Amino acid sequence: MPRSLDGGVSLRCSRAEQDSRLEDICATVGALKRTSLAINEELSMQTGLMDSFGRDVERTHAQLRKVEQKSAHLAGTRSQTLQSDTGAPPEKPTWAEATSDNCCVQ
Repeated sequence: MPRSLDGGVSLRCSRAEQDSRLEDICATVGALKRTSLAINEELSMQTGLMDSFGRDVERTHAQLRKVEQKSAHLAGTRSQTLQSDTGAPPEKPTWAEATSDNCCVQ
């Protein structure tokens, strides 16, 4: 005697119905596989882009540190020169003076 669930729904089904359900499951699993492969490909691409971006940020940060060091050095040199010439406290250089292309050439 077949068992039942929820008030009489039989657990038994025909061989053809089982085959049909298995085909549906296989199709769903195939679709999930294709989706997961597409997600993996996208993540790989995004990881490469993020790595490249990280390298660019590190390179830009290193360049900025060099410019800051040169600016500080030039500001210190200018301060010493102005102080020795006038005896007055030196003025701080403006941002344009500290970052101009000419100030970084040695």
